[in-house]
Amino acid sequence: MAQPQGIHARRAALRLLDAVLRRGETLDIAFAGATKDLRKFEDKALARAIASEVLRWLTDLDALIDSATTRPLPDDAKARQVLRMMLAQWLRLGTPPHAVVATGLDLLAGGRVAVGRRRLQRRRSLRGRVRGHGGGALGCAFCFRLEGSIEFS
Repeated sequence: MAQPQGIHARRAALRLLDAVLRRGETLDIAFAGATKDLRKFEDKALARAIASEVLRWLTDLDALIDSATTRPLPDDAKARQVLRMMLAQWLRLGTPPHAVVATGLDLLAGGRVAVGRRRLQRRRSLRGRVRGHGGGALGCAFCFRLEGSIEFS
């Protein structure tokens, strides 16, 4: 099965976030190690942009995730990291929804999570705080499998 375009940059962004949030490294120090497998400058730039936006908007992204979950996700859960990345790409970087979902699915590799877009979009108080939010821009729900029984709806 072919991997989605840009998945290597997103994996590098996930490694960057892990290094910064779990190991306490700075983004600049973690960058070289996390992107060592990337050859293209564009992929390295995308990885850094995703990680930077997640870190910049971490509190707001977590509030969006927590407002849409029936059970809280641990702060260091891979699902939370991937959802943060997906939301940052969609809300801040303007990545098309199909690319956000396709790469998010691959990063989670077989788990089940369903995030209802309408529920996230109804969070008007948060929506106003996250600049660049395009209300109806998301054409589909984030629906995929995540190990465990976490349900977002």
